[in-house]
Amino acid sequence: SLSELIEATSEAISDYIPGYNYLLYDFSNYSDAEIKGQIKLRLFLKLISHIFDDDFDKGLREVLPLLIELSEKTTGLEYIEKVYFKYWRRNFFK
Repeated sequence: SLSELIEATSEAISDYIPGYNYLLYDFSNYSDAEIKGQIKLRLFLKLISHIFDDDFDKGLREVLPLLIELSEKTTGLEYIEKVYFKYWRRNFFK
């Protein structure tokens, strides 16, 4: 966890260090095509999983612009950045 990586200098500050668990992914072993394909597949599966929902058009309006923006990106890293920051911005700046 994050708290295990940070050595607190005093007991008083250790209570304020978050104990998050995190996952690190090494994308260096994947080609750009593999990364891009996985992201497109996940977006598509997310979209069709809600195909019978009453508010399907809401999901469509979220996913389609992202897929269009991704078509302009060339590397897997650009895909990851776009999807991550789009998700982060949408969920943390409401």
